[in-house]
Amino acid sequence: MSEQSPTPVVRRADDVEYETVDAATGMRKGVLIDEEDGAPHFAIRRFVLEPGAEVPSHTNEVEHEQYVLEGSTSSASTTRSTPSRPAIRC
Repeated sequence: MSEQSPTPVVRRADDVEYETVDAATGMRKGVLIDEEDGAPHFAIRRFVLEPGAEVPSHTNEVEHEQYVLEGSTSSASTTRSTPSRPAIRC
């Protein structure tokens, strides 16, 4: 029996529903890919922060990446603060 290839998921950011994230004022989250799409160990989420929004200092149990699509932000660790600019213009 041959194994069928998974169907690629193509989803635009505007095609997903966004929910308010209680961890930060002015932040919303949309899930682009997760286990419902056949990715049990992988997720792509899009966070939208309103101008001036701040995310409280926190840690994460899993590795992850962040891309700034528009505007600017800064992130801080225990050793430094790093400003960032948009990586991709959409």
